Amino acid sequence: MPLILEHVPGFSERWQAHLDHWDGEDAGPCNDMAAFAGYVVEVLQNKRQENLEAVFGLIEKLMVEGDDTVRDVTATCFIETLQNYASGSKIDSRDFVPYLGSESRAYAKAWDEFTGVKTEGL
Repeated sequence: MPLILEHVPGFSERWQAHLDHWDGEDAGPCNDMAAFAGYVVEVLQNKRQENLEAVFGLIEKLMVEGDDTVRDVTATCFIETLQNYASGSKIDSRDFVPYLGSESRAYAKAWDEFTGVKTEGL
């Protein structure tokens, strides 16, 4: 999370609320990443001007350079979360798909194939 907070300072308020919710307990990496995904969902829903290139550039970096745990958490707790919101019509996938890097896009396509869902723009 320090890397995410460094690159996406707008997430800091939501991160603090996440920490407060867990009241000092370890939420686990998936819950932590899901909190970040929730922040990005809000950005997309509200059409806020955020640096989505930086957000998704960081996600791609985690997918490429992260260890197995980091890649798994990024894929299942961030990318899948966005796809799930899109499949439920809570966000428009065309607002984030253009920002996916090659590894992130490959994972998103594989998830679509596995679930039988079609993420628009992939």
